Amino acid sequence: MKIWHESVSEHSMRLVMIGSFKEVRDADKAKDIIDKFTGYALENDDKLDANTDRYDDALLDLMRNTNTHLIGPSEIEQFMYGVDVGTEGKKIIIRTDESEVSAFMKILINEGARVEVYSGHDYPEVIEEETTE
Repeated sequence: MKIWHESVSEHSMRLVMIGSFKEVRDADKAKDIIDKFTGYALENDDKLDANTDRYDDALLDLMRNTNTHLIGPSEIEQFMYGVDVGTEGKKIIIRTDESEVSAFMKILINEGARVEVYSGHDYPEVIEEETTE
């Protein structure tokens, strides 16, 4: 008898997350914070563990310096995923095939964005509209 402990799908989410800000500088600040967390994750990939509940000193410093205290230590590895993060005026547009994007959403909301999340499979025309505005 085979017991399944988890099921994993290789289905592509083609997820689109759009953070709309009141000011361009707010979008730029959120993008900068995402870039800093991505840099931390890439520099510390050997230390990251999705099952951890601890922060190291460098991560605590980053969180203090960016005033970003909502991200759990197990969410940090999300910044290592294949994620395209771009800014277009007052918007940050995040595209990924991953479904674990809570850390990105927390940063956008923490910085004052109105956030929209959807699958590009279901709304391909919206992606075109958002990138041509």
